[in-house]
Amino acid sequence: MFSTWRQRFWLGGLALAILIIVALVMDPLLPAEKRVDRRSMGLDFVAFYTAGTFARQGRAAELYDVKAIGAYQKQLAAENNLDLEKPAAWWNPPVFAVVLEPLAMLPFRAAYWAWLGVNVACLAGAVWILMGFLPAAWGWGYRGLVPLLVCVSMPAIQAIGHGQNSCISLLILALGVKLALRGKGLWAGVGLGLLGYKPQIAVAAAVIVGLMVNWRVWIGFAGMGVAILAMNMILLPGTLHSYVANVGGNLHAIQTTQSYIWERQVTAAGFWRLLLQGRGVGETSNLVRGLTVLTEVGIAGMVLWGWWIGRSKNDENQMTNDELNSGDRTSERLACQYLAAVRSTALGGAIQCGPSDAPLNIVLGRSFGIRSLIRHSSFEFRHSNVNPLVAGFALMPVMMPYFLDYDLLLLSVPAVLYAAKAMERPSKWGAGLWTALYLSLWVNAGVGKLVHLDLAVLLMCTTGAYLVWSKKNAQMKVANGLIDESVRLAA
Repeated sequence: MFSTWRQRFWLGGLALAILIIVALVMDPLLPAEKRVDRRSMGLDFVAFYTAGTFARQGRAAELYDVKAIGAYQKQLAAENNLDLEKPAAWWNPPVFAVVLEPLAMLPFRAAYWAWLGVNVACLAGAVWILMGFLPAAWGWGYRGLVPLLVCVSMPAIQAIGHGQNSCISLLILALGVKLALRGKGLWAGVGLGLLGYKPQIAVAAAVIVGLMVNWRVWIGFAGMGVAILAMNMILLPGTLHSYVANVGGNLHAIQTTQSYIWERQVTAAGFWRLLLQGRGVGETSNLVRGLTVLTEVGIAGMVLWGWWIGRSKNDENQMTNDELNSGDRTSERLACQYLAAVRSTALGGAIQCGPSDAPLNIVLGRSFGIRSLIRHSSFEFRHSNVNPLVAGFALMPVMMPYFLDYDLLLLSVPAVLYAAKAMERPSKWGAGLWTALYLSLWVNAGVGKLVHLDLAVLLMCTTGAYLVWSKKNAQMKVANGLIDESVRLAA
């Protein structure tokens, strides 16, 4: 069945790629008002260019002054012929504006193309890391799906087209998860701390990875957080107060004093607001607030339940970290189990190997090549907590106070981790839910605007719930499969 899903994914991905190419070819033939041109591309980059300019001019304290930003961007839009209807607000901590100063030294168009190049390079790097999550034994028939499906996904197109930073976020998240799964929790935390330009995502990702994989992530993350705060106070003193005092009020004003794109806000708050109040102007009702809190608490409980289930199974079934980090000892242990299995089959009864078998264990263990097997197998071999980790990431956006649909590109990480796990025991429900979520993102904004229902939020919750409750969280399949095969051959 898995090969059947692979064929379907290839056909679907290639169909989407052809559709995108046709759209690009046909775009110049459309009427001017419907055409995608340089006036409407990369408008979110205006906020980044503004931040870099303000930091360069010593005006970082004005980053959260809507009037100052609006005045500057109005002039910028006029000079560069941009179709900018509303000011592009800067939502990130002030210190990250310093990183954008080099871009602000360039003319706007040149800076945009440089920014686009950085994001494409980060997307390529992230895809390379994601491909490494899959077992090396898988050929390009499987591994090639990663670049195809990531690059033709709606979040990737939105991120590139809008000039957003989601590709950078994907690279950081993929690298952080990779380091955590390889036992480098401190460095993983440091890496995830670089997501601090989106604090809500950075904190949630660090909590999930630290909870499901390696608690040392929190130490590295805290250290990076302190470093970022120190840099902010040194480079841009006084701006943190402006950020804390104004960013919440700016967001509230944008969401309540004008028609807001709630259909693209893939959060519990966005779901209930869109469903019960639509896109209209006005304060969020108490009913929506109450349902939002209940939803977020329920999802947090689901994530914790997944962690508890995974923790219990890890205690019972998973090898210790020392054993996994020492290929020789792991090899000898499997060789010992192999000898016991052979003797039990030949002589009957449960016969264990003893100290006298150590030399033979070493020889057999090395002949098994377990170290190479561990190094090149899927990450599930190391961590039986993959299902709860994937579920936590799938549910993460819904728990956020602010999460726009282009950042769903980050779901590429749990999707690939799930695929690496599912190869052992494919599930039509799991593959079906991920496929439905992937395809829904192509129509979610349009459907939400039309019928006031956010399909993406529903599917993320359903997928996360399935992953938490799934009984197919198989553990140590590679090692157990090798031993079972040894027993079968010995018999």
